[in-house]
Amino acid sequence: MIRIIPVTSAGMDRLFRVAAAGSALLVPVLLAVNCIPLTISLLLASILGRFTSLTRHKEVWVVLGTVLMLVVVLGLEWSILPKIPEDADAAFFAQMLIGVQPMLRAFIHAFPPVAWAVDGIAGDWLQWLAFLAVSIGGAALVIALVGGSYLDTTLRQNEGSRKARRVRVTDKTFRAHSPFMAIYRREWNEILKVPVYLLNGVLGAMMLPIMLIGMSVGMSSEQDSEVSWNFLLRLMQDSVSPMDVMLILTALLMFISWVNPIIATAISREGGRMPIAKYIPVSPRTQLWAKLSVSLTINGAAILLMGIAVAALLGTHYLGAVLGAVVLANLFSLATGCIALTIDASRPILHWQTEQQVMKQNMNQMICMLVVLLVALIPVAGVVGMMVLSSAAQDMEAPSMLMRFAAEHAIGLRSVVAALLMAAEAGVSILILHKVGEKRFSAIEP
Repeated sequence: MIRIIPVTSAGMDRLFRVAAAGSALLVPVLLAVNCIPLTISLLLASILGRFTSLTRHKEVWVVLGTVLMLVVVLGLEWSILPKIPEDADAAFFAQMLIGVQPMLRAFIHAFPPVAWAVDGIAGDWLQWLAFLAVSIGGAALVIALVGGSYLDTTLRQNEGSRKARRVRVTDKTFRAHSPFMAIYRREWNEILKVPVYLLNGVLGAMMLPIMLIGMSVGMSSEQDSEVSWNFLLRLMQDSVSPMDVMLILTALLMFISWVNPIIATAISREGGRMPIAKYIPVSPRTQLWAKLSVSLTINGAAILLMGIAVAALLGTHYLGAVLGAVVLANLFSLATGCIALTIDASRPILHWQTEQQVMKQNMNQMICMLVVLLVALIPVAGVVGMMVLSSAAQDMEAPSMLMRFAAEHAIGLRSVVAALLMAAEAGVSILILHKVGEKRFSAIEP
């Protein structure tokens, strides 16, 4: 499109005519360039608004969309970062921009209106008119379809669906549930309806598994790196035992079940409903275990998702280690849940105005984190103690039979000690919940 024109009076006149013609074609394209993106966005927003206005759990779709976006973004990031050398300079990034020109041309021709606009600016009047027709037609279509019902759609989306439904004794949806399942379902319905509970309690627990999945997607797509993941995995299999991998992975999974805000505020979230919880014909133990089961479900799902991602990365060689780590992490989740529920039952915050206050301004979460930190240090101290003991046994010139056994089975003993200590913590925490938590819950004055 660009040509060399002689610098003469005739050449300058021709240059001005070409520039004027290009400007005349460019200005309408610039004015209409936002019509198609806005058309697509408004149509999608209208469809999403109509869809969410018909469902009771709009926040669930928001969280699912957020999770999907995080996975896509992290996958793209981990697929691009390995291609950038550590000593990259400005010339490297300039070369990257130059090298993506074929990709840009592919993107342009993948969406026909963009190609029509580019060819129209270059002088193709037919494609220029086609681009303007599609842009103006899209704007007219949005005004015709959405303009008249946009306010009604947004009002329904904010108000939610509150259609009354007559329930009969013979209806299939009318069936008896145990008190435990009734409270369990009520807790889940509350979490799904309140965005603060859903984002902090569910998405917060899923954040680490989501990051690992995004990282694994990016690493699996990178096959031409100098040090591939398969090479690192073979090196790891030759130098790290499955028992040590289980302990390392258990420590990583313990962060997922550290202190879930859902269980740390389970009693405080009752608020004005506490008199109902006090006087319904359901025992305190049943109510506490129903609330605890919600947290165990969230943490268990996050731990399982993390375990699946790690198993996909490490392969079948460490499958037993991954399963063991998942079991130990769930034991730790049980222990931390019982402790957090006991603390919240001992000093609940029942007088709050908004959900943000009970979820984000509750000191019980900080107290739970400090106590759980001490609980987490117990198996760590046991593993470190066994490492010191086995090292001392290896340095002895004439060790006893017990010390010799500790030196020969050092790796297995570390894992056994960690598992026994975490199982003991879970048992003691359940006993504390039954003896202290139930008593404190029964003594709460609404």
